[in-house]
Amino acid sequence: MTELEIEANMKLSDWSIIQEAGQQLTPCYGPGYTGLVNLGNSCYLNSVVQVLFSLDEFKQRYYARAEEVLAGGPPVANNDFTMQMCKLSVGLISGRHSKPPTDEPANEGADNNKQTNTQKGIRAAMFKMLIGKGHVEFSSNRQQDASEFLLHLLATIQRTDRALAESDSLSLVSLFQFQVEERIQCMESGQVRYVTREDSVWRLPVSIDDATNKCRGKHHYDNTMCWAITFVVVFVYNLV
Repeated sequence: MTELEIEANMKLSDWSIIQEAGQQLTPCYGPGYTGLVNLGNSCYLNSVVQVLFSLDEFKQRYYARAEEVLAGGPPVANNDFTMQMCKLSVGLISGRHSKPPTDEPANEGADNNKQTNTQKGIRAAMFKMLIGKGHVEFSSNRQQDASEFLLHLLATIQRTDRALAESDSLSLVSLFQFQVEERIQCMESGQVRYVTREDSVWRLPVSIDDATNKCRGKHHYDNTMCWAITFVVVFVYNLV
């Protein structure tokens, strides 16, 4: 029990460092500084989307064309993936929803303290519903893996843009593609074979002794190795 308490305290200390607890931080407002509200286990979606829309290629593809797309699209955009991506880009990049709080007089009967009105991020509920439509996991409110959602989102972008004959769809997907070479050697004959494939995530074998979930892992895994899927954003241009 003592060892578990020490480990828990260490994790809490690390989390406090990451969150910069106890430090006086200055909030940032304006274009590009809009967050996303957690809709209930939607942190996997929020983190992936914010990374994607920080890339110039995604800004050019969706934000730069948002006014044109939204003006010429259908009245109801619930099922239009391109329109939802454009709306999301406007919400995250434009700065319309990232303004400094304004002080207003307190309500009658209250004390002299001032009230602050500010919007803490946008809600991507419609986008979440559309991107998860027809998918067993992403249509639910359960926790999901960010790398799996990234692959699902990239596949949706590629499929949608191909249907619309968008010429720059492949360039967006290729930002995350790289080549992996596997070396396979026969222990008896010593012969070696090399296999090359394209991938968008880097899978690394992690020893169970080095895993952060070591205590839980021993109850769930009989083998001595567990596979951790690491989602690496690789900026590779003109690789394929």
